[in-house]
Amino acid sequence: MICLQYTIYNKTIQLEYEKNIFTEKNILRFELCLYRRSIYDIGIKKFKNLSETNFDLVNYLAFNSKKYIMLRLDDFFQNGIYFRYDMAERIVKNYDAVSSKMRQRMLYLLKKTSDLSNLNKSLRNLKEEYSLNDRQVEGVLSAFETLGINPVTLPNKSIDLAKPNVKELFMYDGNKFIYNCQRLFKSIGVSVGK
Repeated sequence: MICLQYTIYNKTIQLEYEKNIFTEKNILRFELCLYRRSIYDIGIKKFKNLSETNFDLVNYLAFNSKKYIMLRLDDFFQNGIYFRYDMAERIVKNYDAVSSKMRQRMLYLLKKTSDLSNLNKSLRNLKEEYSLNDRQVEGVLSAFETLGINPVTLPNKSIDLAKPNVKELFMYDGNKFIYNCQRLFKSIGVSVGK
């Protein structure tokens, strides 16, 4: 078993705290720590002979770091494209593949997540407000995933109408992102690009 420690944080806040000068804003930093035993196990499987240099092992781990980060990204991020709140609300309101009750729950979750800036708290509120069990809450999240949007939204003042989610950035396919955005915008009568 591979033992990992993840650290995901806003690098901009750290740089501001340390009074470093920088030009980028909103840097999301991913750090991955493999415990010594995991490094040893990976090394034995890959190289069979650990008398080879550590350089080879470090290069292998660096080259495959994306694979190890992807192992647990589902624990941190929901699927779906991030839309501005106003766009996400319109898309959900026009989503006729679900019942009106499900749409109502999805809209509630969008609003709460936007207001609270915290998906976990919003899910607890959804559960309490509608007296839902865990399976029903998962159903609401599943409806967002099926629709292709994320319940976490961009601010309405954002210059971007949509952004790919963090998991998609690791396997970025610009054409797929553009296609999905166009499909969802078309569903609410917004024309963008070809």
